[in-house]
This record gives sequence, C-alpha cells and structure tokens, in this order.
Amino acid sequence: MKLDGDPNAQNDSAKIIINPTGHGGGDGGQGGGDDRPTLPITGDSIGLITAVGGLLLVAGTAGYLVARRRKTRFVA
Repeated sequence: MKLDGDPNAQNDSAKIIINPTGHGGGDGGQGGGDDRPTLPITGDSIGLITAVGGLLLVAGTAGYLVARRRKTRFVA
C-alpha cells in the first residue's frame, strides 16, 4: 500500500496554549514561600516498597523451605 502524501495538509500544525494557574512558590501547600516553583511529591517512598518486597520474598522462601522439609503422613 503506497501513500501519496497527506490528504489534509491543513491539520499539520497546532497552537500551544499555556494557562498559568498561579504565581508559583507558596500556592498549593507544597512548601516553598520563597517564590520558586516546586514540584508536588507524589507516589510512595521507594525505600518502603523495596523493604516490603524484600520481606515478602524472604517470607515466601522460608515458607517454601518449611513446607518442603515437612513430611505429611496420613494416619487413619
């Protein structure tokens, strides 16, 4: 399938519109107050996620080893 070009050349550009929402710095409760814009802190701490993941990995390995060593015998 061969394309012979853009069928509608009028939609090849767009205007970029920037709507400022404040003066930066102290609005939004993200610290600041020194008239410098700050980024919001989002998401969970990577240290906490790593610690929980490591704990789950250790608990899973320990559970596997305990289950493997136990010999279950059925006594009627």
